[in-house]
Amino acid sequence: MCIRDRYQRRVRGSVNRLEMDTQRKQWMCTLGAAGAVGAAAFCCWSRIKCNTSKSGVRWDFNGEADTEPEYDYIVVGAGSAGAVVASRLSEDPKVNVLLIEAGGSNQSKRVRSPMTECAGLQNDKRFDWQFRTTVQEKAGGRVSHWPRGRTMGGSSSINYMLYVRGDPQNYDSWAEENGCEGWSYKEVLPHFLKSEKLLHATAEDTKEFHSKDGELSVTRLEDSSPATLPRLKDWMDSSTKCGVPANEDYNAGSQTGAGLAQFTIEQGVRADSATCFLYRNGALKRANLSVLNHAQVTQVVVQGKTAIGVCVAQGGTPDQLRKAKRIMIHARKEVILSAGAVATPWLLLLSGIGPEEHLRKVGVPLVHHSPGVGQNLQDHLMTIGPAFAVKAEKLGDPHFSEGCKMYMMKQLATFYTSGSGSLFHAGWVQGLGFWRSGLQPASVGNDIGVHVIPFHAPLAPEQLKTCLLYTSPSPRDS
Repeated sequence: MCIRDRYQRRVRGSVNRLEMDTQRKQWMCTLGAAGAVGAAAFCCWSRIKCNTSKSGVRWDFNGEADTEPEYDYIVVGAGSAGAVVASRLSEDPKVNVLLIEAGGSNQSKRVRSPMTECAGLQNDKRFDWQFRTTVQEKAGGRVSHWPRGRTMGGSSSINYMLYVRGDPQNYDSWAEENGCEGWSYKEVLPHFLKSEKLLHATAEDTKEFHSKDGELSVTRLEDSSPATLPRLKDWMDSSTKCGVPANEDYNAGSQTGAGLAQFTIEQGVRADSATCFLYRNGALKRANLSVLNHAQVTQVVVQGKTAIGVCVAQGGTPDQLRKAKRIMIHARKEVILSAGAVATPWLLLLSGIGPEEHLRKVGVPLVHHSPGVGQNLQDHLMTIGPAFAVKAEKLGDPHFSEGCKMYMMKQLATFYTSGSGSLFHAGWVQGLGFWRSGLQPASVGNDIGVHVIPFHAPLAPEQLKTCLLYTSPSPRDS
């Protein structure tokens, strides 16, 4: 073998060893990050306390409901709306209220922890209805998963904990153009304020658009000073340069712009509607409020033009529900349907309330012709967005491997000892943008929304694969 061949062989061997060392370091970095995340989840779960009290909760799995024959109010669905309605109604000791929920308790550490991967939670049959859409011709023939909470707290127990009231222009258009009296933004704002408990609120915050005296815990990203804050500020600055204004508070008057997220999280724990309005405020201890879990309402019973009660099947699993005996529970005053955007019209249709032609076609006896039931449903579609690589200012930036691990260890210790710290006080989506596409009338309001999830990935920008709009630092840019 000549000298040149020996030299080339030695060089190739050195290059291969260098590549192996680099790969080994990358694997060690990945394992270290995975270990840190695992430790984070363990510490978070060890501090989370679940309310296991069954005060006011009456249920079994034998189809035998332990209920009174009638109540003043029957509230169907213990979700984002129903938990609030039942809590408010039962404040009056002169009336008795029955709250019916198809699912069970949400006092699971998997539900309570903001560190839980929400997409997996939304596919868990213990907490999600697991609805699927029909084939959508205008979406390439896709069939999509449609998350709907099937537990106490409803979808507020499985969502990404973003606190977004909605576009004020939508409320105003409902009131002015669609005749929805009492639904203008000015008229609904007092109800938001009554329910909100903004943590770390200042006197300026509570002047007009926020409150600190309600039940629903709300926290702002900037109050926990997360390591992601500089990157999110960069995103807001970039948005401004593209014509989308920065918005310091999208829940304060105008929703338009790019801003930092607000969350229904308190002390590192999910603040869902059942926890805030039933467990934590003592509503379940009231003698005049009963909760029937694992019970599915199959029909609203109507006499003339008045709803007089509901038919209920009770059991633990879908199979048990199908076999369960149906019982009727009477309502002296009102039946209130708060089963969500899918289940409420579904229940009305099963009860014979809806478009006459459709009910006749599916064989449901007509009780009341109401052509709008089951129509005009709208939802927001999430489309695939690009990933952006953000250059770090210094190697010690917490987004990067060594700094990231040190930062997580410090935050773990803080959370474990005091329940504070920034690591567990924000959800996955940390930046939100809202603006108009220009394709619809201005009265429609914002019709585009952007979710920003900052994260660290030891990959080149061209290697990043994502299903959401991500901002990500790249070690190769350091």
